[in-house]
Amino acid sequence: MLASALTSTMLSNHRKTGTAVLTAGTAFHVVFQVDYGDHDHAFTDIQKWYRKKVDDVLIGDISVHSNPSSSSSTNKGTGTGTTDEQLNLNSNINGGDQKETDR
Repeated sequence: MLASALTSTMLSNHRKTGTAVLTAGTAFHVVFQVDYGDHDHAFTDIQKWYRKKVDDVLIGDISVHSNPSSSSSTNKGTGTGTTDEQLNLNSNINGGDQKETDR
């Protein structure tokens, strides 16, 4: 008798936990993932915030990489907009023997 009551209680707890997990997953999907079209809706702002955060994590901060000419380490003497990091990389590829006049 005690075993069946204990089993019934455990199943009830597992069912409640499963329901809570499925409800949280469904709410996450509805709020952050569902595409409601081009018009504004109740979740527009939070979806934009979430998608920007996901993009930042997956591909980094786009604003840093999108405009290399605004970099403070741009080598102005070359006239090509090549950054010092690119020149150092080229120098390393060429064996490090690149002279200052070759740039």
